[in-house]
Amino acid sequence: DPRLHNPLTIANNDKNNLGSSDVDSNEKLLKRISSYFKEKAKNSSISALSPNCADPAGCYYNISGSITGLANVTGTHIIYASGDINITSNITYAAPAFETELPQVIIISENGSINITNGVSRIDAWLVAEKGRVNTCSNIGVPSQSTFTANACATPLTINGPVITENGSSNNINYRTGGSGVGGLSADPAETFNLPASTYIWAYNAAKKNSSGYYQAYVMELPPRY
Repeated sequence: DPRLHNPLTIANNDKNNLGSSDVDSNEKLLKRISSYFKEKAKNSSISALSPNCADPAGCYYNISGSITGLANVTGTHIIYASGDINITSNITYAAPAFETELPQVIIISENGSINITNGVSRIDAWLVAEKGRVNTCSNIGVPSQSTFTANACATPLTINGPVITENGSSNNINYRTGGSGVGGLSADPAETFNLPASTYIWAYNAAKKNSSGYYQAYVMELPPRY
């Protein structure tokens, strides 16, 4: 049964419960994201997405359905949907000239799930499913022994940004099968989750805009520890 393979990943600490993990959600963080970003996007009348945002305060969208066409994103984009969100193409950031111009995409589903189709290989974004889950292989639905094969969802997926769901990663559906090849390909990860340093820098800059930033008091240089 391929569902029992690789039981030591973060999403599979229980081989009898595919997708199980001990990583929990952060309710306080969800509330902060809601107060800072969600309500403004929820009240937005803009539904057509654009990869370029020149507004220093960010661009806010209230959408229904799929997200596509967000390549080489510039600026800050807050994307809200009441129900399910389907990501059908890569979401990538453009290289900024300055740290104050770091692009960022925050995707929020209030009552649904965030579904990622098999052809998507990279997502530079926050994924926030307040009452749902993140499904990394939404093409095949709920896998069975007949549908969940090595080629079912074989495109490796990299997510660069925080992932927040109702019950943490134990609620997610992590079904990518990349890395199930032969030889050197057998060691490749099917799914990679990164929390880039740029996320922290962007969050700090955003906090300063809301008059809630912190300030450096002193700097202490310590010797390296081996």
